[in-house]
Amino acid sequence: MKAYFFRSSLPDAIRRNAQRKLKQKVPVAALGSIFRKLQPPTLEEGFDQIYMVEITADNEFAVSADGVTEQFIAPVVPAEACLSRVFIDMENWV
Repeated sequence: MKAYFFRSSLPDAIRRNAQRKLKQKVPVAALGSIFRKLQPPTLEEGFDQIYMVEITADNEFAVSADGVTEQFIAPVVPAEACLSRVFIDMENWV
């Protein structure tokens, strides 16, 4: 099983949140609370591979695993999808 952890800073998350439609905005205090609790996944949790993903200043995805980083042009993604979260590749889930 693979994990993709989207790293972000709190200021970046607040900036992206500000771009959301009014009803979709998350209170800034809630963002701060989640950021204090957020932890990257670990291999001990049962993942075979963990990828760290960051959005670069050029709006590309920088994906790194095992010390190797590759850059990809980021597709247009809605702001609400850009908050840090873990996405799990379930293709090998048993």
